[in-house]
Amino acid sequence: MKGKVKNMNKTYLTVAQIFIGIYTVLISLASFVVLFSLTIVGGVPIQGLVNLYLFGLIGLYVVIFIRFGLAKDKPRMKNEIIIWSVLLLMSSNLLAGIFGIIAALSTDDKKENLGHKTIESQLKSLDNLYDKGLISQEEYKTRRMRILDGL
Repeated sequence: MKGKVKNMNKTYLTVAQIFIGIYTVLISLASFVVLFSLTIVGGVPIQGLVNLYLFGLIGLYVVIFIRFGLAKDKPRMKNEIIIWSVLLLMSSNLLAGIFGIIAALSTDDKKENLGHKTIESQLKSLDNLYDKGLISQEEYKTRRMRILDGL
């Protein structure tokens, strides 16, 4: 029997995305101010390096934002999210990194509980149909197995 990989907590992934977005906007504004200031001063030899660093950081945050969004429906991306979160921590985006790690390490319990209730209600409905004689014993067993295979 294969182990089912549980979904990461979508709420924490969304919160991490919000902090990534806020930080990206702040970096963009800061880079505009820095680049404008360097242009006014003129002839600064490190201007190219500053451009490369700031636009690289903005690009990296956009990629991380997109990957966090994709991970909401792909539980197998858990390790990738942890790596991106550690990178966020190292780039001083602490809140996004912390929420990313929490999201990767916690599960989306609401969805799992709803799934169990749905399966439970399906089994009760099936029992009800069988008790009323609306389905045969063979149909009952087949459908019951189909529902239980969905676990």
